[in-house]
Amino acid sequence: MSGLVHRHPARARCQGVDSPRCLNTADFQGLERGLCDTAALLSVGMKAVNLRPESAKPSHWSVDLQAPIASKLKPMPIFSDRMKRRAILRSTALLPTPVRLSTRYRLLANLERGKARRGNSIIIGHPKSGNTWLRTMIARAYQIKYGLPPTVALKTDELARMDARIPRFCVSNGYYSYESALAELLDGDGFEPGVASKPVVLLLRHPADIAVSWYIQFTKRVSPAKRELINASLERPVDIDSISRWDFVMNSELGLSNIIDFLNQWERIVRGLNHTLIVRYEELRSSPYKTLKRVTDFIGDPFTEQELREAVEFGSFENLRKLEASGFFKYGGMSQRKHAGPGTMKVRRGKAGGYRDDFSAEQVAEIDRLVSGRLAPTLGYGAEAASNPVETDRDRAAVPAEGPAA
Repeated sequence: MSGLVHRHPARARCQGVDSPRCLNTADFQGLERGLCDTAALLSVGMKAVNLRPESAKPSHWSVDLQAPIASKLKPMPIFSDRMKRRAILRSTALLPTPVRLSTRYRLLANLERGKARRGNSIIIGHPKSGNTWLRTMIARAYQIKYGLPPTVALKTDELARMDARIPRFCVSNGYYSYESALAELLDGDGFEPGVASKPVVLLLRHPADIAVSWYIQFTKRVSPAKRELINASLERPVDIDSISRWDFVMNSELGLSNIIDFLNQWERIVRGLNHTLIVRYEELRSSPYKTLKRVTDFIGDPFTEQELREAVEFGSFENLRKLEASGFFKYGGMSQRKHAGPGTMKVRRGKAGGYRDDFSAEQVAEIDRLVSGRLAPTLGYGAEAASNPVETDRDRAAVPAEGPAA
């Protein structure tokens, strides 16, 4: 199969060094000691992650960063994925920048693969495609069904650790920095049939609407650690303090062109899998109940109409805005940021075609030309949309064509 991971040109670079996956070890004396110290911090300092080498002797650690890191690590089943991620970030914070970037990439990519392997279902979407909104409603449906508190977000194992009847999820963009490790399992050199056979939901949204919201997300809400990893993969790292909305949208490595590539590539990948569902953000916005039911039926968990309707009501834009502003969510994508203001909240407008309100007529025309010329017509967003817009579900027999009105 053809690999996706390095198809994005920005992913093959890391400031001042080779690829984060191909660090030139000759440039860093004492790297082996740094990696061993990192492992010690992870396993002892946080008491959360077992990342000790197979041998108890540090000298047995390899400094060949091109070798798969999974071969050097023991499984990490005891502590939550969130704790593992936090341990990785904290224990590598003081490493020299090139080593920090490479080490974080390797460890977080390994964690990403583990989430996909352990997860029962996979949800993929570019940031600002409705990922957080959909998983908030799915989480609320499970919380209502099993009597759990509503403050816990759902991205991986959060709810499964509270109640074993709830499945694990892997929610990812599958594209930026270490999250591209998921693409390897579904389409790349590391293809794994066991992962590829799981239910895969792909979220779509008009790429121009994504680009506008992604500008706010990347410059105001993405964590410094994640932004550093993404910026390190770019030919020209983005200065979040000076870049304008228009310049960001036109940026070839993060903006509209890149988002179009993302949508084209992931649509191709999911069409090659056997158990997939493609969901449009616009459908989720106009018919939330019906769309949520399609998703939950697809992943194989039945909910009552009441549970789903309560989940949809909880996930309404008005309610989520209110909850976000009050600091209701303690962590995750819906948690309040210190700098958050009216224009930087996670829940903003959610308006289909809202990008037209943000730019001049000439700029909108340029955006539309780019989308029409480069986006796959089968996605249904260009001027020449296919007569059969994407609605892929190869297990749709169990999903009724029509559900109760939203």
